[in-house]
Amino acid sequence: MNQNQTFHELFKSARSELGYKVDGLILEITEQMTERMKVEEISKSELADKIKASAPYITKVLRGETNFTAESIVKISDALNCDVEVKLVPRTKVKGWVELLGRTVESRPEFQVWAQDARTYRGGMKSFQCPSTSQSFLHESH
Repeated sequence: MNQNQTFHELFKSARSELGYKVDGLILEITEQMTERMKVEEISKSELADKIKASAPYITKVLRGETNFTAESIVKISDALNCDVEVKLVPRTKVKGWVELLGRTVESRPEFQVWAQDARTYRGGMKSFQCPSTSQSFLHESH
């Protein structure tokens, strides 16, 4: 990584990578599963029983540690009293990084500092350091 790379450049580059897109999809699905489990008041063990799987498998799914199949997504959604809806969205609009990350900004500690500083700083370039990787980058305020 170029030390003088701005946050915008870094994030734009990352958004185009396959792994970033796959991880984003997995994160979205697992967050929805977790929310539905709360609403339906279903534990990991109960969900595992409903889909005839082990509780450790459900834990791996919810942590994003398994590449689940369409069949497993449908089984889990059925067990959570849901239907699966998939749509392809044309790339007609570029979203801001905070909007793109949505609620994960507030829930992930490594983004809390970035999000707060990005919202309050308005004076040009500022250097940031990722707490989890210690990598530095520059952020352009807009």
